Amino acid sequence: MFLLFDIGGTTTRMAISHTGDKVDDVKLFPTNHDFASAMEEMRKVAYEFSNGEKYHAVVGGVRAYDRKKGTLFNQPNFPMWVDAPLLETMKSMWGDVYLENDAVMVGLGEAIYGAGKGFDIVAYITLSTGVGGCRITKGRVDSTEYSFEPGNMLISDSNGGSNYLEDLVSGSAIEKKYGKNPFELEDQNAWREIEDLVAVGLNNVIVMWSPDLVVLGGSVPQRINFENVNRRVKELCKIYPVVPEVKIATIDEEGGLYGGLAYLKNLP
Repeated sequence: MFLLFDIGGTTTRMAISHTGDKVDDVKLFPTNHDFASAMEEMRKVAYEFSNGEKYHAVVGGVRAYDRKKGTLFNQPNFPMWVDAPLLETMKSMWGDVYLENDAVMVGLGEAIYGAGKGFDIVAYITLSTGVGGCRITKGRVDSTEYSFEPGNMLISDSNGGSNYLEDLVSGSAIEKKYGKNPFELEDQNAWREIEDLVAVGLNNVIVMWSPDLVVLGGSVPQRINFENVNRRVKELCKIYPVVPEVKIATIDEEGGLYGGLAYLKNLP
C-alpha cells in the first residue's frame, strides 16, 4: 500500500494506491497554512485511507523543496512552513517518505501518463499561481541541486524592461496587471500579449533543454490559444530544423498523484 500526495498553495490532494500501479482513492482539502495543523490533518487522512496499516512508501510533491535539509524555502502562500522539519515530521508518521518539487511530480505524471506519453524528452511548464517546471528524460526527472525554477528566467517585457517570467505570465501576475483572474479576463489583446511572453519563455526553455515536446499545465493555459503560441515559438526558435510542439496537459489536476506513481517505479 502506498500513500501519494500533492501539496499546493490552496489545495492538498492525497491518494492511496494499493499496488503502486494506479490511483485507487483521492481526497482533496484546503492546504492549512499552519504547519503543525497541516501535518495532523494529513496524518488523519492517511490513517483513514489505510485503517492503520503500514505504508510501503509515501511519495509527494511540495513547492521549493531543499533536499539537503528536508525543508521548504520561498513559500509566499504559506510562510509558516519555511524551515519547518517537513521530511523529519513525515518520516516520524509514515517511515519511508520521498519528497520532490510539486512541478516535478506533475511533470513526471504528464510525461508518463499524460500528454507526454511516448516522448523521450519532455519539458513540463506550469503556468498557475506561479511558474514552475522540469525536464523528464526517458521516464526520469533530470537531477538538480535544488529545483528547476523556469519562472525565474529573465525576459524582456512589452515596455523594454527585464522581468522574471513568473511576474509576467503567472495567474497572480495576470490578476495584478489586469484586475481579473485568467478565467475572467476576456480582453483578446491582453491574451495576445500574454501568449507572446509565454512564447518567449518557451523559446528559452527549448534552446536550453532541447525537448521532444513541451507540455503546459496549470490554470493559465486553459485560456491560451495554443495555435498562436506554437506559431510564435516557431518564429522565435530558429536554431533547430524542427521545433517541438507545445501541448496542453491532459491530467493536470491529478498530475502530481500520477507523478507519484511514476516515481514509485524508480525507487531503490
